[in-house]
Amino acid sequence: MRRTRKPMSPVVGALRDGRIAFKRRIDVPMTDPKHLDGAIKLMSEAVDALRRIKSSNSLRDVDKVIYAQEVLQCLNWDCQKLMPKDPRPRGAAQYEYLGDRLHKVNTIGHAEVQAKYDQDHPNARPEHWIRKR
Repeated sequence: MRRTRKPMSPVVGALRDGRIAFKRRIDVPMTDPKHLDGAIKLMSEAVDALRRIKSSNSLRDVDKVIYAQEVLQCLNWDCQKLMPKDPRPRGAAQYEYLGDRLHKVNTIGHAEVQAKYDQDHPNARPEHWIRKR
C-alpha cells in the first residue's frame, strides 16, 4: 500500500520559508503627550487596513496573514518616526538604584526627558514629585 504524505498547511509553509513570524511586536514611544495623538492616528489607520484584509474574499488565509503582518510591521516603522525622538541610543543601558527601591532602573534618557519637561514647564515645582521622609 502506497503511503501518501499529508498536505502541509500554507501558513506552515510561510512560517518555514520565513515569510511570516509567529508574532509581531509594535514599539510605541510614549514619553511626550504628542506621541499619544500620533499613536492614535497610526493605530486607527492600521485597524482599518486590518479590517479590509479580514473582510477580503479574494485572499487566501495565508495571504491574509502575510498582509496583516506587513501592516503591523509598517505600523512599527511609522511609530519609530513619531516626534520627539527617543533620546536613548539603541541597545544602551545604565542601571542604577533609585531611592529606596530594591531593584535597579534603567536611567538612560531620563535626563533628556526631564530637560524637555523643564523647558516646557518653567514654573513647575519638582518638590511635589519628591517624597518627603
